[in-house]
Amino acid sequence: MLYIDFETRSDVDLIFHGLARYAQDPSTEVICMAYAFDDEPVQFWWNDDAPFPQTVTDYIAGGGLLMAHNAAFEMAVFEALSQ
Repeated sequence: MLYIDFETRSDVDLIFHGLARYAQDPSTEVICMAYAFDDEPVQFWWNDDAPFPQTVTDYIAGGGLLMAHNAAFEMAVFEALSQ
């Protein structure tokens, strides 16, 4: 199981415009991501720090289970990052 949480910012109002527009807008920026696999310690990725963790990409692409407080948001942000 992968636990994941993105922190983002954007010029787009998420409530007014909706998730799809928010995630795809060029002004939307991922600030950081907290993540943990199973019972491992939480790790942090900062957008200006290093490439996106390949282990996270591979796990999600491989159909691994994902847990998030708002999974639709996390997946929309991940998909926008993957483009």
